Amino acid sequence: MATQLSNEPLQFDLATLEQEPEAIVGYHQEIQRRIAYLLPPLGETLRLAESAGLQASLSERASLLGVATHGPGSLLLLAQLFREEGLEMAEHLFGPHPATLRAREKQALLPEGVRVQKTVSLLLGGRLILVTSIGDRLLERAERFAIARNLGLSRKAAHQATLNPPGCIAEQAFGLLRGMVSTFLPAGFGTGLHAVVQLAWPAVWEDGGQSVAISLSPCESLLIPLRAFRRILRRYVGRSIPDVPLVELNAGDEKRLPPEREGGVTGHVGSLCKASQALARSAR
Repeated sequence: MATQLSNEPLQFDLATLEQEPEAIVGYHQEIQRRIAYLLPPLGETLRLAESAGLQASLSERASLLGVATHGPGSLLLLAQLFREEGLEMAEHLFGPHPATLRAREKQALLPEGVRVQKTVSLLLGGRLILVTSIGDRLLERAERFAIARNLGLSRKAAHQATLNPPGCIAEQAFGLLRGMVSTFLPAGFGTGLHAVVQLAWPAVWEDGGQSVAISLSPCESLLIPLRAFRRILRRYVGRSIPDVPLVELNAGDEKRLPPEREGGVTGHVGSLCKASQALARSAR
């Protein structure tokens, strides 16, 4: 890919990314340059009072970043859901920060009291499921069994489940660059999913005013207060992928939400930290 900054849409070579995972580093560097030099801060854009200007600015962002950002429809829907909670989305942004690929990388960058959202795809009994948790944690065997039971699948299917199956390419299936996928999918993507599953989190995190970070690009995050997260998630999924069931696993229990639903590596991050700091200095 070209190393010079360009106004051309950013094109991703998926074949190269599949064969050479470290190729993502070059794309991350280009994404950071575009956000630093070609786009206004996302918070500034979201504060635009004139709707035509807001739409145009978000469309320019989508053109420059491609699948490395949520599109205008997704960002506008998130902003609307924040307002319904009495919150302003622009005040809950974090970044730009060094681009991250893995949950543990992002968790290391987040402010105190904010936990990463970790999302994995799961092939269970031939069905593709998106499973997400609050915090960087492994999907436990008991949770796989609970998911299978909830969806009417066998224990054998749970035993043979495959995490992040190789045939599932994030950019094609979910419309987002790898490392960015969450339960907040763009409209029109995720239609091949059998279900979206949200794992439980400790109530003390919510009571303590903690937040969860979802990716708006590899180097920009949205911090959603946990006290509002469940409602925002239900409404977003219900409007974005209404035909895909949203299932929440509770501690010691599991339940299907009602149908309407409220209608990288450490070295990689280290090198990008230095690049991000240099960009910030030169942009002043």
